[in-house]
Amino acid sequence: MKRMLYVAIFLTACVFAGGFPVPAAHAADNPCGFPYNDGAYEIGSVGQLICLSNNQPSYLSGNIRLTADVDFGVFFWNPIGTVDDPFTGTFDGNGHVIKNLQVDGLDRIGLFGVVDGGTIKNVGLSAV
Repeated sequence: MKRMLYVAIFLTACVFAGGFPVPAAHAADNPCGFPYNDGAYEIGSVGQLICLSNNQPSYLSGNIRLTADVDFGVFFWNPIGTVDDPFTGTFDGNGHVIKNLQVDGLDRIGLFGVVDGGTIKNVGLSAV
């Protein structure tokens, strides 16, 4: 009974703190605090994708997995990867769709700006 109480307290604390702890091995390289499971950072919201874009150097060579459809609505997007820092990791859309993507800028247009040896798979784009 005590063990269940401790688990309940831990889970409640995690929810109020904004999520579950990031494994220590990846905490320094994970400024957005994405869940890390089965070797991939998991992203499931427009806010998380924007955080990824704003913190690109930490994720350019990582494995990223989409966990839900994402609708950008009124948000603008800064594409992942530049000529100097291309995306070299794996982005697995996991069968999900990104909707209403509006790119901010003219030189890199799309979900990804520059990819060099990376993999983009299983993701759909709608109303782009």
